[in-house]
Amino acid sequence: MSIGVLHFSQAASLYALAFWILAGLILGLAYLYTDELAVPIGLHFAIDVSVNNIFGLANVRNVAEDIPMLIRPEFTGPNTLVGLSGVVNTAWLVIIGMLTIGIIRWQYGSLTPRLEPYT
Repeated sequence: MSIGVLHFSQAASLYALAFWILAGLILGLAYLYTDELAVPIGLHFAIDVSVNNIFGLANVRNVAEDIPMLIRPEFTGPNTLVGLSGVVNTAWLVIIGMLTIGIIRWQYGSLTPRLEPYT
């Protein structure tokens, strides 16, 4: 199970919870394949900055006035497209995951886990 379930209290729907579980899986796999904690921390930061501050999706949670943003768009359309766990946000998360896999494959030459067992 993914660490994304820690966002359960913020989940407005099962889709939001699934979104955070997917994000947790991507971050966990990034750690598993690199054995470096800086990679998932950097990815988490990139996801938070892009989702909240660049895309402005924090507006969905009605806290836009409290969060500085580069762009403050007005969202129109169904929540399934523009909501926190909507198509736009989920597609961005999938793109980040695919780029992460590609970079790890390019850097290490394979997708084998790099975690060293503790002795």
